[in-house]
Amino acid sequence: MRDDYGWTDARRRTPRVGVDAMCWEDGVGQATVVDLSPDGLKLERPFVRPVKGKVQLELELPEIDDVVWLGGEVSFDRRRGRVHTTGVRLCAAAERDRRRIRDFVMERQRALNALARFDLAASSCYLRG
Repeated sequence: MRDDYGWTDARRRTPRVGVDAMCWEDGVGQATVVDLSPDGLKLERPFVRPVKGKVQLELELPEIDDVVWLGGEVSFDRRRGRVHTTGVRLCAAAERDRRRIRDFVMERQRALNALARFDLAASSCYLRG
């Protein structure tokens, strides 16, 4: 069964987190990154033109005052109404930039897991027996 949210999708090797980050594409302009993983990202923007092949991106990670430069291959490109969605698999980046993305995703995933965790033993209905 496919998970629409993707973080528990069995095909994924690394976690994916939702972000709201700005990204600039070569020749296309501004886009918003909505999903990020150490292996790739998903962009959304108003429909401009189909994107194929390789892309060069500048990504401004939230909570970090630096821009990372990435090169990637387009894995899917689709248009739904006025929104253009593109999936990019990262294939070229400096090791420092890859490490920053990986650390950002892992830290964000750890924070989300901590928010979702709860202790059943502390629940009142379980304490009553």
